[in-house]
Amino acid sequence: PLIIERGCFSKVVGKASSDRSQNEIEAFVREVVEQRFNSDFQRKPTLLSFEEEQTRTTELNELASKSMAQRMLVNSVKINGNAVTVDADRLISVGQIRSAFIFPFTLMLQSTARTEVNPYGLLLVKVSLPKPSGG
Repeated sequence: PLIIERGCFSKVVGKASSDRSQNEIEAFVREVVEQRFNSDFQRKPTLLSFEEEQTRTTELNELASKSMAQRMLVNSVKINGNAVTVDADRLISVGQIRSAFIFPFTLMLQSTARTEVNPYGLLLVKVSLPKPSGG
């Protein structure tokens, strides 16, 4: 007769690293920039801080009142700790007329618990626009 023996081995599972790779942070930045700036993006409430959510709503309502829409295209992402510098193109459209503008900015990120809705475990806390150069 064929005899099958089964064994049970138990051991403590080590804690997974919560460090994020550069690629993971960049993927989060690209997604959160679309969510924060794009007029037609379906938002996920767990990626933006309450203040950024309010700012987003105010900005997009102002654009909509002028029959304008906005879309952000990320060109590059530079990560420096919790600060991320983004070089993007801002597309503004009014009906069939579209204009593109250079739009660099800095994002401040904060760590949070990883969840099913926010697998990155990151939160956009603040968007800082560069100060206009005087001259």
